[in-house]
Amino acid sequence: MKYSQNIEELSSVFQLLGITRTEMRIILKLMEKKEMSARDIERDLDLQQPYVSIETQKLFKRGWIRERTVRVSSNRGRPQKFYTIVVSPDTIERELLEKIKENEEKMTKLKRIISEVNK
Repeated sequence: MKYSQNIEELSSVFQLLGITRTEMRIILKLMEKKEMSARDIERDLDLQQPYVSIETQKLFKRGWIRERTVRVSSNRGRPQKFYTIVVSPDTIERELLEKIKENEEKMTKLKRIISEVNK
């Protein structure tokens, strides 16, 4: 199976669970590289800066990555942000399985309601 096909399949599963394709790509890249600057993420994943910022903030709020800011020179230029993954693949898998279980419970409830309405 091709890498791009794997990404597409993973992406569809992640999207069903409320995780964007870009978030997923960033997580996979951080698993591979351990730590990356925002600029490196932009370059490696061919993303524009606003998308990197938005998606990394979602991952930060989710508790999956850590962000650190480094000022390159004393008072010149913008500080650079670096991101590190702080959860294991097992933790991500466990959280995704919990979401799947929640979705299954919602679907069961929905089926029951539809069944009762159609009686």
